[in-house]
Amino acid sequence: GARDAALFLIRRTDAPVAYHVGTGLAVLGAIAPKSLTMPWAGGMIAANFWTLIVGRSGTDRKTTSINLGLDILRRGTASAVIPTPGSYEGAITTMSNEGSGRNSGVVVYPEFGTFLAQSERGYMGPLRPFYMELYDCPPTYERPLVKKTYTVEEPRLSLLCGIAPALLERHTATADWEGGFLSRFAVFHGTRDRDFPIPTTAPEERDGLVSELGRLSRGGNDTAACLGFAADGVPIWSRWTEALRRLDVPDRIESAVSRVPVVAIKAMLLLAFDLGIARGMSPWAIPAEVVRAG
Repeated sequence: GARDAALFLIRRTDAPVAYHVGTGLAVLGAIAPKSLTMPWAGGMIAANFWTLIVGRSGTDRKTTSINLGLDILRRGTASAVIPTPGSYEGAITTMSNEGSGRNSGVVVYPEFGTFLAQSERGYMGPLRPFYMELYDCPPTYERPLVKKTYTVEEPRLSLLCGIAPALLERHTATADWEGGFLSRFAVFHGTRDRDFPIPTTAPEERDGLVSELGRLSRGGNDTAACLGFAADGVPIWSRWTEALRRLDVPDRIESAVSRVPVVAIKAMLLLAFDLGIARGMSPWAIPAEVVRAG
């Protein structure tokens, strides 16, 4: 599961542990069944996950962490890795019923600064709003283009991205955080405080993780309905959200902070799936142990 994967990655590279957590959540989001949802405010929260790893280029090993997680995912469930699109047309063609139908999985941007620069204007510009519309996992996304109408049924898009702080500052504006594109990400920032002169590979341990990930992907379609928070989880959640509301945050990030509970619930759904709580035929609720961890 995710805990074993995190331990494996921690022993393989000296990247900050937070990077492995973010990578693991995006990988789990790529294979989670579409039925893994929680009712919320008259709608539902799905278990796709957007991870943004922020770290110094060539120093903090953000790309190493992303590539290690991506390698395990490709070996276990290659179909969960959506090809990185070069344009909006390429993305919708890949994900739509009229194209490849790859509507569930993860798109990976190890060098997210390049995407941000290219999508500020021009032919890549429509990709940001396209991704934003898919974030909430609508039942159907439909868009007419010149020659035909494209339909994406039940999208479950996760993103796994890495970027240096200087590029994040250069290619983003306040609007990107005020209810915009970047406010939907869980941001993982860290600084490397360990040193592995000779990283190890442990292929047997890796192969065990690959098999487990494949098993989770193939066996997760029978996930039963989540009923919300269990009785022992409600007070923990209530205290945490109340503390979040009392935070004195600048206006420019207030909208981003308001999305934190949704991101936390997505993480809880994935943790419950990984632990087996969400797998099976019986309706279930998020218990206190998962609320504390999420």
